[in-house]
Amino acid sequence: MPVQDNEKRIINDHIFLETLRCPLKFIFLTSGEFPDSSRPVYRQRNKLNIRDAVATQFKNVRHTSNETVLALEETKKWLTEDDIAICGAVVKSGSFLTRFPILLKKEDTFTVIQIHGKLRKRTSSTDIDRVGLNRTENNYLLKAAYRIEVLKRCFPGSEFSAEFYFPRKEFRAGLDMLHRHNSVNYSSAEITKNFESLFAKVTAGLGAEVLSKELPSSLVHNQFSGKAISLVMKEIEKWVETGSVPSAERSGECGYCSYRKSDDISKSCWQIHFDGKVVKNPKNHTFELIGHGNVGLIEKNLWFSEQVEISDGFSSFDVIKSHGGSKITIQQRRNLQILQSKNEPVPALWMKEGIHSMKNLKYPLHFIDFEASTYAIPLKRGDSPYQSVYFQFSAISLYEDGGYKLTEWLDSDPEVVDPHEAFTDELIKIPKITEGTIIQYSPFEKQAINRLISDLKRNSMLNSERIEKLMEIKTGHSVMDRFFDLSEWIRNYYYNGYLSNSLGLKQVLDGILRFEKSPEYLNKISDLSAGFFSETDRLQAAFEDITYKSIQENGSGIEDGSAAMNAWISLKCELLTPAEQVTVRRVLKKYCTLDAYAMVCVYIHILKLLSVYDGEILLFNEKKLR
Repeated sequence: MPVQDNEKRIINDHIFLETLRCPLKFIFLTSGEFPDSSRPVYRQRNKLNIRDAVATQFKNVRHTSNETVLALEETKKWLTEDDIAICGAVVKSGSFLTRFPILLKKEDTFTVIQIHGKLRKRTSSTDIDRVGLNRTENNYLLKAAYRIEVLKRCFPGSEFSAEFYFPRKEFRAGLDMLHRHNSVNYSSAEITKNFESLFAKVTAGLGAEVLSKELPSSLVHNQFSGKAISLVMKEIEKWVETGSVPSAERSGECGYCSYRKSDDISKSCWQIHFDGKVVKNPKNHTFELIGHGNVGLIEKNLWFSEQVEISDGFSSFDVIKSHGGSKITIQQRRNLQILQSKNEPVPALWMKEGIHSMKNLKYPLHFIDFEASTYAIPLKRGDSPYQSVYFQFSAISLYEDGGYKLTEWLDSDPEVVDPHEAFTDELIKIPKITEGTIIQYSPFEKQAINRLISDLKRNSMLNSERIEKLMEIKTGHSVMDRFFDLSEWIRNYYYNGYLSNSLGLKQVLDGILRFEKSPEYLNKISDLSAGFFSETDRLQAAFEDITYKSIQENGSGIEDGSAAMNAWISLKCELLTPAEQVTVRRVLKKYCTLDAYAMVCVYIHILKLLSVYDGEILLFNEKKLR
């Protein structure tokens, strides 16, 4: 396996911490053949914005350049001063390089400043002096321990400490637009006062020191467990100097590793480093089994689904079906995955009879997707950290005559303090939104309506009409529950052989699209259901070949809700270039619309099946049955 030249093989924070979790990651992360995935650009900018908010509390603050080489030289120069705070400081010792959120230096004392997003309660301790049971907190200590160790190498004889800053749970913003502290026209005193109240300071130098002497097994691979961090760094230095390739056993960390599997199986970690010949289906890993129990299986070294003994004697689909009730349970799905990996016959499609109730939904059908953000720095006066802000929606409405209507809205104006007013105003414009059924995937949209009502009631006189309209959307013109959770019906009544460890919307859509290309669907269903919805066929044609990847522009990477949230926060905080602003606005709209359309696809897929079959529906792969 090719590796970089020694002079280029720098071990930064990310490489070091990932190597601690599994030595094999060192090979992938330092090899040009297996490039590391880039850090989400919007999330990183938003974190730096929070860092700069913390930095307002220090004196003589300098900011390094984004380029690591320049930042390293700037840090060397500025550390000659006796009293300084450096945002983005870079320090290097041999092959090891670390970048600090903030590094304080006062004479011969260095303080590592880390900013973490977990809310801190008023009753929480103001220091972390030991390695505890909190895995997240221990990870914070591990980062600090590595950074301090690099500092010790560069500045022997100095004193070192660490401080963590957390948002306070009980904080309420005293200003609007606090998130735009770098651009709004408030006095520095007002900004600093708010941020001093927002962030809780926790001393953590002693805890980092304790951890550095004995790395805990809960955080690192067993190859490093119990060792001092300084010894582990020397071990990694030998790999760099000699070009030797580390070895390792599989571990629970494999479940989260992006190198474990690959579309090209010859490039997957397990194919390269472990003997996969002992199993017939090396792509089916235990980590992907849906439901509980995977941790116990991994502890028994059962890494592949086909090695797992099926539970409760359910050795065939017939036995599973005979013991089933009116719904498909998670355990049944799990057992079907295991049977499939053992090449035993399982249904290509299984739909329980209860799903036929979907045909009785009242028109119009409004397939609605909301996008929300949570950020450590509140947008509006009186708001708390991580308060939900609804910034976008897309709705595709299907009408009884076969027609459809797309409605979409995005808050893209940094000057708007409260998007909820405009959000509500645009939502109530959806044609016939108070009639029919609102279809969601999870309870999120229904909960959001309730939260919008609660938020608008903070100024009930001004928002009385908006509140009234939202109440109509919530209840409609009847006593029936207007909200239909499509995910619940998928979970209870629908299965196909392409679904695996998740029943999220994107995973279900992918499983359905793959099933619709299978012989079982094409031979038995597609012709019978052709033209079932003339207008929705036109809708499907409008979205043909459009995917979450195809809508991206200029590396925007908005392919999930987290990326969408962080992109909008960067837009709202004015952290984007003018060109990026245009791209983000455009891609956010396309992304949210695709989520709404994904629900339409799932609904139409099921309705076509229901138009062909009655009762419980079962289709098998005939080749496997023969």
